[in-house]
Amino acid sequence: MIAVFSKKTGVLEQVVHSLDGVDKRGKATCPAPDGWEETHEWDPRARCFVKGLFLQEKATAKRSVDRKAEEQYAAVVRGGIIGSRIEPAKHAEAVRFLSEANSVEDNYPLLRAEVGLTGDTIDDVARIIASKPKKALERMKRASCKIEPARLLARQAIDAADTKSDIARVLNSLTFPDI
Repeated sequence: MIAVFSKKTGVLEQVVHSLDGVDKRGKATCPAPDGWEETHEWDPRARCFVKGLFLQEKATAKRSVDRKAEEQYAAVVRGGIIGSRIEPAKHAEAVRFLSEANSVEDNYPLLRAEVGLTGDTIDDVARIIASKPKKALERMKRASCKIEPARLLARQAIDAADTKSDIARVLNSLTFPDI
């Protein structure tokens, strides 16, 4: 295999088996290692193939691992408008209700809406909702004990990969334990 690159810029233009029919004006050549696509990268400054670091591929693969872990975490904790807006508002109402000596139920519409569903009285509802962030944090901690080892091992394996196939193999074999 022969690499053909620009004498002026060092940019790799093509890799061929033979120079027959190749326009060599303004070009230089060097040997290309067998299977270079998998194990080597072109260095335009050195104007030769170097053992591949595959930094871009590794960064992309690690982002993919992190995205898959985020999906696992999202399955544990509700998201969207309910999780980001309504739950904190309910929690604030519950804390306020529990801190006041003579709470007026009409001042707590989110808590009132849950009477009969979440608890029998507004006081029951407030106590249950006030405890939810602690329970959610505990669920997240339990999930992270299972998700983080798999995520970090995958990222470590990607860093150790020597070929593009090794990187792909890590991504294809990535599984997270059931939570």
